[in-house]
Amino acid sequence: MNLAQSKDIKREYVDAVKQYENQIATSDQPAMDDFINLSFLYWAFAALQMEFNIPNMIPDEWSLIGGQRFSAIIEMGLARYPDSVELTFWGQYFPYRLFGADFSERDCEKILGNYGMQQSLVPYFYLHLFDGLKYSEEINHLLDICNRTPTAKNLYIRSFL
Repeated sequence: MNLAQSKDIKREYVDAVKQYENQIATSDQPAMDDFINLSFLYWAFAALQMEFNIPNMIPDEWSLIGGQRFSAIIEMGLARYPDSVELTFWGQYFPYRLFGADFSERDCEKILGNYGMQQSLVPYFYLHLFDGLKYSEEINHLLDICNRTPTAKNLYIRSFL
């Protein structure tokens, strides 16, 4: 676990964002999870005022910063990890939730089909909303991961399970 993820788990979200940004900027090979967790935090700052910012005392200016940065971080991550199921998933999920962009069950299944169903369990939390029984095995594994590493992203996922 790196320093940014540690701050994320401790719910020191603004400090976590700064640390994720630093790790991405200074590392020759930034971890894929740094892009994922950073983009998630930025999106949460922009999209989840009542559910995230207020209870976590996120200053208002971070909502604007988040709105300006979450897509750019996804794009940076995909430039480095073009076959990432999870980055591709969040790249479609965030606009769906924030702007009402189209993102169907079939779109999500297509991501898994194109990039490999075993690469990431994260898209299954969305598919679970359409058919909980069909994806129950994947959801159980995903829930275990979320419980072991309670980053903001994983707490969000867990809230749907």
